Amino acid sequence: MKNSSPAVAFLVVTIAGCGKPDIKAGNITLHYLHAKIYPGSAIACELRRVSNREFIGCYGKSMSGRSRIHLWEYQNGKYHAINGTARRAAEVHFGDHADVAIAPLPLTKEIDIGKVLGEFQ
Repeated sequence: MKNSSPAVAFLVVTIAGCGKPDIKAGNITLHYLHAKIYPGSAIACELRRVSNREFIGCYGKSMSGRSRIHLWEYQNGKYHAINGTARRAAEVHFGDHADVAIAPLPLTKEIDIGKVLGEFQ
């Protein structure tokens, strides 16, 4: 069953995006699966373009609903943790991943977190 993670990630990304899978969302989904952040839940990571920036929202889905969105910005091959939930995941679970970073604070004024999170509702 351990070897099924890539297949599960592929399936979740495909369903969440309702189209062909996106490698950017797929890679971060694999990070969540391997870290077992949401055991017993499906992991969904969706890519959205907002104001010419690429954001990925990740969350756990279960029969009782879904978790808070972990918001990442994808830029130059790296996933930058934007909001508190993503920052916590980056610190606790993804510290040894070369493709994960924490966006410096304060965030650039071009990033409207409320607007971006609204795209994932």
